[in-house]
Amino acid sequence: MTILFSVFAPLVGRALARALAPVLLILAALGALWGAVAWHDARIEALRTEIRDAMAREAEAAADAAELAAAWRLYTATRTAGDQLAVARTEAERAAATRRADLARYTEDNPHAPADCTVSPDLLRLLR
Repeated sequence: MTILFSVFAPLVGRALARALAPVLLILAALGALWGAVAWHDARIEALRTEIRDAMAREAEAAADAAELAAAWRLYTATRTAGDQLAVARTEAERAAATRRADLARYTEDNPHAPADCTVSPDLLRLLR
């Protein structure tokens, strides 16, 4: 405080310098406190930004994981459906081969049966 008094005394007078010295000291302390609070607020805001960025990265990673899981489920379902179709095709081919063999046996056993066993459109209309 004596430094403030010695600096301001020649400029404003001893009595005013004696009255202003404590006020200026308090203002300097408030300025330092204000600076510390501003620095602290800036640090808190930086930490909040860092936390927000980390949360955004985690949310994006979770969304990517969910998308990957959905794609995997779709792939698995498609593969399963493909396997089922392959099994159904194999069964259908076996059934067709059995029917062809039955037809060939029937044709051999019954030579009087006509070779053309197709159904005419007129007969189909009558059957409906």
